[in-house]
Amino acid sequence: MATEIFSRADSLIALVHPERKERLVLAHFEAAIECAEQLCMRGYPSKALELIDLVLEAIPAEYSLYRVRLEVQAARALMLAFRDTECLARAGQAVSEFGECREKHYLDFARLEIHEAAALVRLNRAAEGLDRLKAIGSQLRSRPDSLALAQCS
Repeated sequence: MATEIFSRADSLIALVHPERKERLVLAHFEAAIECAEQLCMRGYPSKALELIDLVLEAIPAEYSLYRVRLEVQAARALMLAFRDTECLARAGQAVSEFGECREKHYLDFARLEIHEAAALVRLNRAAEGLDRLKAIGSQLRSRPDSLALAQCS
């Protein structure tokens, strides 16, 4: 099974080659998000980060949803790789960079902020991280069926 997911990742990486970027469609971005998620679930965060970083370069700025979702997967991969300082920095940068579309992609932003708070906890800043998680959790309770609320809990 790992061979299959690595093969998918390599195919997606080949698609984002600079000579082919103009042929990319939304389905490629969705496939990259799913593949990065699968890589993380199977314990290959470094491969997920390689894919994410290459695909992010190919996504036009107007596709903020895909960019935010890839950043969520990047933060997740960094957490899984125990690269907490990088996770904190990258999640914070993504929250700042895409702040204008926070309302539009509310649940994805919440997941970024959850990764940011979890990194704080693991960086021995537990009180600050837990305070943030409590605040995020109280906001998410208005959407009780969300993955973000489950992750925050």
